[in-house]
Amino acid sequence: MAWLSAAPHLPFAHLDRRSLVTDFVAALGLVLVIEGVLYALAPETMRRFILSLASEPINRFRAVGLGMAVVGVGIVWLVRG
Repeated sequence: MAWLSAAPHLPFAHLDRRSLVTDFVAALGLVLVIEGVLYALAPETMRRFILSLASEPINRFRAVGLGMAVVGVGIVWLVRG
C-alpha cells in the first residue's frame, strides 16, 4: 500500500490495512450489538416493524438506504477527518 503514503490527501491514508480491517470488524460488531439489544428488549415491536416493512414501496427502501449511507459516511468523515 505504498501508494497510500504517496497520497496523504486520500481518506484513511494515515492508516494501515490491518487498522482498517480491525475498525471495519469492530463497526460490524457494534451493529450486531445494537440490533441484538433491540430484538432482546422489544421482540414484539421488532416483529411488527419488520412486518410493516413488507408493505412499503421499494423506492422508499432505496431512499432510506441512501440516506443512511450518506449519514454514515458523514459520521466516519467527522470522526476520522
